[in-house]
Amino acid sequence: MPSTPPTPSDTADQDAAKDALLETVARARPDQLADAIADVHPAQLADLLEAMPPDRRVHVWSAADAEVRGETLTELHDEVLAGLAGAADPEHLAEAVAPLQPDELADLEPHLPPAALDAALARLDPQKRRRLEHVRRHPEDVAGGLMDVDAVTAHPRDTLAGTIERLREQRRRGEGPSEHLNSLFVVDDDHRLLGVVALADVVSYPPDARVESVMSPATGLPVDLPVREVIATFRDRDLLSAPVVSDDGLVLGRITVDDVMDAISEEAERSILAPAGLDEDKDLFAPLRTTLAHRGPWLLTNLAGAFLAAWVIGHFEDTIERLVALAVLMPVVASMGGVAGQQSLALIIRGLALNQVGRSNRWRLLRHEMANGAALGLLFAVLVAGVAHAWYGMADLTLIIGAALTANVFIGISLGTLYPIVLKRLNIDPALAGGMALTVTTDVLGFFSLLGLGTLLLL
Repeated sequence: MPSTPPTPSDTADQDAAKDALLETVARARPDQLADAIADVHPAQLADLLEAMPPDRRVHVWSAADAEVRGETLTELHDEVLAGLAGAADPEHLAEAVAPLQPDELADLEPHLPPAALDAALARLDPQKRRRLEHVRRHPEDVAGGLMDVDAVTAHPRDTLAGTIERLREQRRRGEGPSEHLNSLFVVDDDHRLLGVVALADVVSYPPDARVESVMSPATGLPVDLPVREVIATFRDRDLLSAPVVSDDGLVLGRITVDDVMDAISEEAERSILAPAGLDEDKDLFAPLRTTLAHRGPWLLTNLAGAFLAAWVIGHFEDTIERLVALAVLMPVVASMGGVAGQQSLALIIRGLALNQVGRSNRWRLLRHEMANGAALGLLFAVLVAGVAHAWYGMADLTLIIGAALTANVFIGISLGTLYPIVLKRLNIDPALAGGMALTVTTDVLGFFSLLGLGTLLLL
């Protein structure tokens, strides 16, 4: 039976509960903090910490149990994590992070002070240290950086009873994954991937059945596969877990659906913040120096674009003085081109993220959007020109506003399609730079087309 989606009242209740918990923790005395956060999930505790001023975070985090402290660190955004790790006691920090899985510890490693990292590594047994070394070899934005090296394997000639007993023995020794185990990867003697067998089949079929008789074909994820493609693979194949393999087919680890959900969440935050020149790791309570370093360059870039638009307008001062109607209508032309372009920009960025836009179809897509731009430009030009004619009663002005708006909508949609493709080819994030470039272009060209036509035809 499908789950019922949350209603607005449910969301409001959750928000109220979160606010109440934040208020309780904020008011609690040091000796009351442990009780106040006793039943709080690590993800909730991370949310609370990020909503607090920095000088309060260490006290609240230190009041949690060691296991909760470690998991909470994995949920924090990088900037908050770095600040908290820098202020925490190194031994206290090492105690929290040492029990984490190797992939989680590798993610935290760049943000830990050297003393805390050394203390944490000293607590690891040789096997876990070797697994950590495997994870360190791969960057975060590929499958190898996302994987858990604790992949459970089986041999095709093993019986299901023997496989179950081996799993029990691994659990008794504290080996193997501690959660989200839904399948075993079947490998040959050289540890190359042969297939996959669902855990439900292992416990359902006769105990004397061979693994090879119940396994299914499986395709491993290449270790250097970009995370975006990992997400697409899980979505398209409805996977709960998948093996990660080397170039020669050796099983290196596994990725589970919770890893993918974390990656999706990070990607969603990035896509929301990137157009403003920010990223998902920023701290709400970042100091002024940090804020200036992150936001200042983008504000300066936007200021340069604004001055460029003002420079264009300045070249038509006489025109504006003699025909004020053009100044009144300038925002209409610029905004229509900008909004139409932003729609195409968002569409193409989404297509690039889902691998739906590539060399085979990008120019056909550009022609399609250019045709849409011409049609939409003409359609709204008629509407706006009609309003301008009713407002001012000037036939020449009506033609000018219609022509300028048609041109700017066409330009906005065309460039909104072209910019992401070009920026991606230049290894520049389209979500980060595309919106700002498009806004400057449509403003400048919108003003130029309206004022230029006005100067030619009315003066």
